[in-house]
Amino acid sequence: MVAVADAPSGAGICDDFRPRYAVDIEVMGPDGEPDTQLPTLAGVPLPLPTGGEEMAI
Repeated sequence: MVAVADAPSGAGICDDFRPRYAVDIEVMGPDGEPDTQLPTLAGVPLPLPTGGEEMAI
């Protein structure tokens, strides 16, 4: 993980174009070093089965 993509500043809407919980990911090679052949994957949604700011977790 490189960064939090478009970090929310408060409660808001989550949709396919602006996921509520998403990160930018840098692909690593088998040696554990960043793979310079691949771009940084921006705004990858994180799997959250339940929870969130409005769920009191």
